[in-house]
Amino acid sequence: ACRIPWVYISGGCVCPDRTYLLYGQCTNCSTGCRLCNVVGCEACASNYYLLNGACLSSCPDTFVGVGGVCINCPVSCKTCSSQTACTSCVTGFYLYKTSCVPACPAGSFANSTSMVCQLCSVPCDTCSGSTTSCTSCLPNSYLLQGTCVSACPSMTTAVGRACLSCNPNCATCFSSQDY
Repeated sequence: ACRIPWVYISGGCVCPDRTYLLYGQCTNCSTGCRLCNVVGCEACASNYYLLNGACLSSCPDTFVGVGGVCINCPVSCKTCSSQTACTSCVTGFYLYKTSCVPACPAGSFANSTSMVCQLCSVPCDTCSGSTTSCTSCLPNSYLLQGTCVSACPSMTTAVGRACLSCNPNCATCFSSQDY
């Protein structure tokens, strides 16, 4: 039998959970700590996360709580939902799906307020300034003043993937030589 507060485990008397032996006395661990020693915490109580010998109620930026431990987020992530999925990025990076990228890929717009890559609206192929301000169009569409149209309107002509205005002296135009 062990003297209180000691407990009998595996053939010997030890300090109970949430305490450690210091100068012959069972001393309380820090808040949230389940197993500790004189150096710090080794395992945390439920709803706490271990980081550098301390138990925290939540992990700081650039870390995510996994199995009671704070694990590093992927590089360039400010916050993440798992070891592979970013939810926000450090300064200078944009969130694209679940990754942080220095520049948004084609087909998306870099929103400098939210720091998120937003997909361009169909039928834009690329966009700038907003998701609906097209800079190029998907096949079978033509760029006309920042929007994509299925056919060029009168007094314009298709040149490549864009509608260009006809020469004002022309009643109609059919080729690039007439604009």
